[in-house]
Amino acid sequence: YQPNIYGMTTLSVDQAIERSGCGISQYTYVSASSGIFFLELLSLVSDGILLPIIKCEWNLTSVQASGYLLSTRVAFCLGGAVGGLVGDKIGRRKSIITGLIFQILMTTIALNCYTVVWYAFFHALHKIAFGVIMPSAQALALESCPAAKRFLVKVVFGYSGCAGAVFGAVVGGYYEYFGWRKVQLLVTFPCYLALVIFTFLDSSPRHLLVRGKQKQAEVIVKKLLKRNGKRVDDQFCLVKDSD
Repeated sequence: YQPNIYGMTTLSVDQAIERSGCGISQYTYVSASSGIFFLELLSLVSDGILLPIIKCEWNLTSVQASGYLLSTRVAFCLGGAVGGLVGDKIGRRKSIITGLIFQILMTTIALNCYTVVWYAFFHALHKIAFGVIMPSAQALALESCPAAKRFLVKVVFGYSGCAGAVFGAVVGGYYEYFGWRKVQLLVTFPCYLALVIFTFLDSSPRHLLVRGKQKQAEVIVKKLLKRNGKRVDDQFCLVKDSD
């Protein structure tokens, strides 16, 4: 790491991340983002289990029930299509927090709807929010880890999704005993926990630097290094990777 003409150590974001290694900061980012994958697969499995229950409750035809399920998938894909753009515009962490708040709100409203049209509408909005969250959650975790470890992060995401799918199948067994609305409301509570966690997480230093917020990015990089027990120079200059 070469000092610049002002005697300050110059680091790119990638160099800073490589220097920090894998420690508590990276584990926190990956764990929080893995929770999003867990919740999304839980939600997807729950949709499939709920389909016959909703079909019976509102006397839907097979075509109508298929249309309802298709609307949830289309909504999720639509959210995913714009999620990356939203994350690049307002930041990964802000995108996740905004999406979680919107998702919780839409789920609460949907569970209090007693007509299929309104329930399907607000449930689709809930899926759009999840679609927006997913790219930012993945990017936030991957950008905090050294390049050599990023494939392991993807593996963790995969297993987290599998765990969410299994948990969704288990939860589905309780719909008959407690009522599907109450169980679905209970399943929403992990979203509140995720909201609290992401509220206290730091933003992506890479995104901050791209948006011209160099000082904020440098503060976050110093935190990453200190938390992982790495030496931090009193003064250093953070530059874009392309520089």
